[in-house]
Amino acid sequence: MKRSAARGSEESVEVKRADFLQEKREVAKYICNNILQSGQTIYLDAGTSTYEMIEYLRGRRITVVTNSTYHFTETN
Repeated sequence: MKRSAARGSEESVEVKRADFLQEKREVAKYICNNILQSGQTIYLDAGTSTYEMIEYLRGRRITVVTNSTYHFTETN
């Protein structure tokens, strides 16, 4: 199991992301297509499940606020 050097014993984002990846994508797609509305501002906390939402937010008129530098690089 690959560990993140920055956090010592915590799993890397890539390892965490792989757990239940299909389920995370299905939930992300559902939220983005059925709950979020154009013009909204949302907060995406740092996390592998919220990360999956980014792909479904592309091209939409939604403002995203996040505390995650990992998420931020994907939203630009």
